[in-house]
Amino acid sequence: MYELAGFEALLGPVITGRLKTKGTTLKTEEVAEIPRVRVGIKNRDPYRGLDSLTVRKAIISEGKIELTMASEDRLIEVDLTLNFPEERMVFDIDNGLRVADDGSEDSARQIVSVLHFMRGYICNGKLQVFNAETNSLLGRKDTFIPLNIAPGFAADHIDQLIDKYESEAETRAAKVERGAAGA
Repeated sequence: MYELAGFEALLGPVITGRLKTKGTTLKTEEVAEIPRVRVGIKNRDPYRGLDSLTVRKAIISEGKIELTMASEDRLIEVDLTLNFPEERMVFDIDNGLRVADDGSEDSARQIVSVLHFMRGYICNGKLQVFNAETNSLLGRKDTFIPLNIAPGFAADHIDQLIDKYESEAETRAAKVERGAAGA
């Protein structure tokens, strides 16, 4: 399979082989450090909020590496599971993507970028994970086929949220500008 090809190259054949063997135990320190990653959709521009995520937690169990990655400000978190025995990359858009809002203009703009990502993904996007430093492809998934949702309605709802947060970013920027002018 191809979903984990870049991760397999990064980790090397020995570690990858051990991960593919069910029942083999590995310690986190035995696995090469995973670089900053960029999560995106094939043939789409990068999403600012998902452009440079750092692995904050890695759990290795039964040939799977469960990653929790976060933005530098830790307002965005993405969970990704690398399932080596089944040679699959697992991403759950419902539970594996978390965004917090600290009230800043930058936070609102990052939320907008994540909403654009979500819209692209639920509208049959192909998830890709890149090494943020070298731009090499680490992993990818085939087209997302949503279940139990109407993608058109969901996309319309996301568009409304994008408009809301774009407006909010402008409002926050104006407040900062007014505050700076009054100082």
